[in-house]
Amino acid sequence: MSIPTQTSYAQIFTPAFAGMLGDYPDARVESAVNGESVNVPAGIFMAEGTTDRTAKLLTAATGAGAKLIGAVINTFARNPGDADTTLSGALDAYTPNKTMPMLTRGTFWCVSESAFAVGDDVFVRHTINGGLTQKGAVTSGAGVTTGCRKVTGARVLRASTAAGIVLLEIDVNVDRATV
Repeated sequence: MSIPTQTSYAQIFTPAFAGMLGDYPDARVESAVNGESVNVPAGIFMAEGTTDRTAKLLTAATGAGAKLIGAVINTFARNPGDADTTLSGALDAYTPNKTMPMLTRGTFWCVSESAFAVGDDVFVRHTINGGLTQKGAVTSGAGVTTGCRKVTGARVLRASTAAGIVLLEIDVNVDRATV
């Protein structure tokens, strides 16, 4: 039996993607079931569902009072696009009633609607507002008007120049203590 030999190597590695962990130290990952009737993308924040260990999209009704359960992450056991479903923009998605890995403390790449500077306040979308349609995505404090609430336990670790993804450090327990 011969062992296959790798004959080519990538010179440029895949850049970060939505839901990718940013670092391992002090990360806490739990799981929750997608309690929505729609596919949920990786890289967004989710609120507590109505039953134990379920997660729901933030809504206008829960809005400012929503208790965050965590952020949906991709696992390193799969690559982007390997999920059950892929949404537009190549965001991996978890189908209804599927168990999702949820980051409750640590760093990850979050879907963002705006540019960020290190030190900006982080706001999470709970209500669709014009072209800003991804509930659970984050936006910076600049220009936030309606449909968002501040995430107390989040900070920006790396500046971003446009909408796309941003590297955040989060601790949802800090946020939950202030809601």
